[in-house]
Parts: sequence; C-alpha cells; structure tokens
Amino acid sequence: ILFRVGDPELGNSSTLISRKLKPFNLYVCASPEYIARYGQPEHPDELKKHECIGYVFGDGTTDNIWEFRDGQEIIRATMTTRLKVNDTKAKVNAAINGFGITVCAEDMFLEAASQNKLKAVLGSFTIPPKEVSIIYSADRHQPEKIRLFIKSALEYLS
Repeated sequence: ILFRVGDPELGNSSTLISRKLKPFNLYVCASPEYIARYGQPEHPDELKKHECIGYVFGDGTTDNIWEFRDGQEIIRATMTTRLKVNDTKAKVNAAINGFGITVCAEDMFLEAASQNKLKAVLGSFTIPPKEVSIIYSADRHQPEKIRLFIKSALEYLS
C-alpha cells in the first residue's frame, strides 16, 4: 500500500489500483515575530525580498518555485531560500522560530496557528491543493487486514 502526493503515475497498469483521497492543502506562513520584523508580503512577487525556507526532495531538487492562484490566474514565484531542509517538521519549526516564510501542510499549519506560532501570509493567493492517492495491488485475494486497512483509509481520508 502506498500513499502518493501528486500524480500517481500508474500509466496503463492492470496490477495496481489508485483511489483519490482528500486533496493535500498547503498554506504559506511565517511566525508573528518574522512578520513584525520583516513585514508581510502582499503579492507572491514580493517573496524575492523575504527569507524563505525551502524543501529538498529525495532527488536533490528544491522547491524554489512556488505556484499560486489568484482566481484563474496562475503565478509562479521564484525565490532563493535561506534554509533548505528535507524534513517537513524541521521546516515548520524553522518558520515558527522566525527563520522565514515557508509552505506548510494544512494539519501542521492549523495546529501552529491555533497556538499563535504561525500566521498565513498572501491570504488572497492560494496554492493549488496537491492530489493524494492510495495505491494498492489489484489482487482479489488480499489478506483481510489489507482490505480492512484500505477500507478504513478510504473512509477516513476521503
């Protein structure tokens, strides 16, 4: 069983099944201290003037281009990142500690925002949600515990 954020890229596979789950929502955020010190950007283009915290993927690429929507318009903002990490909790902790602006998963953002540790920035601009899928074998003879897990995941995460 695999959970995949982004396109499941199964092609014409007849051995795998992909089922969509609830989209993965993202927020652009910073700590109240960072905003007080450096100000709050009003447009994605202003991110070039700010300290940003990036993510390094397993293949070594970084997320130095953030894509935003303003209605139907798509805006791609390129920035240099002050800090690059390969762990989402480290990225969020760096933002909480005032290192800069970052993109944060909804669950982590809402928890930190409820404690006034992070605030959303660029409120009128949204990041398109990421598609999330559960991928599993098309085998009809799966063990009961696998079938129950898939059923539970679909119910909980749909």
